[in-house]
Amino acid sequence: MGGTGNWIADYRELDMMTTVVLLGCRGSGKSGTGNSLVGRKAFETDFSKHATVCQRQATVVQDAQVLHVIDTPGGFLEPGFKKEEICRCLDMARFGIHAILFVVSLQRGFGKEVEGVEALKHYFGPRIVDYIIFVFTVGDELDDKKEVLDDWLARTCPSDFKEFIVKCGNRRIVVENQAKDALKKAAQLENLLILVSETVAINGGKPYTEFLVHQKANHGRLDHQNDEMVNKLKEQLKSIQGEHERGQDEICKLKQELAKVLMEASQNLKDDFLRVTKREEEAQDEIRKLREKLERAQMEVIERFKEDLRRAQSQV
Repeated sequence: MGGTGNWIADYRELDMMTTVVLLGCRGSGKSGTGNSLVGRKAFETDFSKHATVCQRQATVVQDAQVLHVIDTPGGFLEPGFKKEEICRCLDMARFGIHAILFVVSLQRGFGKEVEGVEALKHYFGPRIVDYIIFVFTVGDELDDKKEVLDDWLARTCPSDFKEFIVKCGNRRIVVENQAKDALKKAAQLENLLILVSETVAINGGKPYTEFLVHQKANHGRLDHQNDEMVNKLKEQLKSIQGEHERGQDEICKLKQELAKVLMEASQNLKDDFLRVTKREEEAQDEIRKLREKLERAQMEVIERFKEDLRRAQSQV
């Protein structure tokens, strides 16, 4: 069954539903574990074709109990994972989570699992530790090395992650998803489902739903932070607009002062021009008077010369 159907429409009795969420890094055997749970190849296990979205599948197990299995992408617990896909996973589990199956490969060991612990608490809330089961895949690795799980953990598990396993009630199981023996696979599945049932019983028989409240609180804090940011930006915009208006006033005043200076300079130039023109006119008038005076003097000299010439001629 696909991952987008309405659960209430499909199953009226919520107490007949068991929901498990698979978490783990890429290559941990997470999707293979999901396939073992639903009894078919419902989830992609090819490492080169790993899923980038959450998927949900279902099957009917003992006593007509409907088991819902939610498989998450390998990068789910890594920083920067798509928030919309996280919300999609939480929505798929909106009626509660009976167990988180934290899958670790005995072959690949620990990598980003340690970093993912804080992300796990952030998405689902701190009380999710009461619902976590650790599933260690590639169980034949222990057989090949003639080890038990405690030996392998003592040799490879980081101390912080060991403490986290203890905080989660030390619930753990080893599986071999590629086992050829049908009886062995059936026994593995039965033991895992028993562990899920025990986890639910320890928690009062109710699924974990606090992550819904936790996420709502996170969104509330985010909305509050967004409101504060918006108000701060509004104040900054108001301040900038005030500075802009003050700047416009200053520019207007400067324009007025510049216009006044230009007007005064223009008037001064006009006055200077008039004064120079007047002086030029006065100089031209003085020259004209001097020229007239010179011409009269010349005429007088000529007239006296003519008079003297006539007197001289008359005496001869």
